[in-house]
Amino acid sequence: MAAVDVARAVIARFPPEAWVTAVAVSGAESGWERAPAPADRCGGVAGPCSLACQGYCSFGPFQVNVCAHGALMRQLTGSPSPCAWKAWLEDYGHAAQAAYLVSNGGRDWSPWTTYTRGTYRRFIPQARSAIAAAGATPPQGPAAVAPKTIFYATLGVILVLAAIESVEEVTA
Repeated sequence: MAAVDVARAVIARFPPEAWVTAVAVSGAESGWERAPAPADRCGGVAGPCSLACQGYCSFGPFQVNVCAHGALMRQLTGSPSPCAWKAWLEDYGHAAQAAYLVSNGGRDWSPWTTYTRGTYRRFIPQARSAIAAAGATPPQGPAAVAPKTIFYATLGVILVLAAIESVEEVTA
């Protein structure tokens, strides 16, 4: 079961709060399969790119786009070859490692359009099931909180604290 394979790789690399989102993004990107999505041929959705292998620019279950992340792929694989990157990313563990780095440790999923468009949400129930089948307990609550939401929530707390301090100074 490909979803469980992705879940195992995610559990080994991501913090628990990112598990559901990571597995759901992989489901939305590739259906948890290793083969590239047909819509992401270079020159199509990805746009022109000289880093193609067999006409594709995104590889593995997370569909890591090598046009955007070529330097990272060179570093991870030690190879300048997009076809070597493709082979490396077709390993679930390697793909999860690359996704971990691209997503800033599971904190920023904006490089994936399936996240920014919300498509990944349809895969959340299957992601939770795959995590459970991999032997872990999926975290409850929202699958992910957008970075902007965290920023605004933090900003709101800061503003409230500043307002409380101002009131305390005025009443003192």
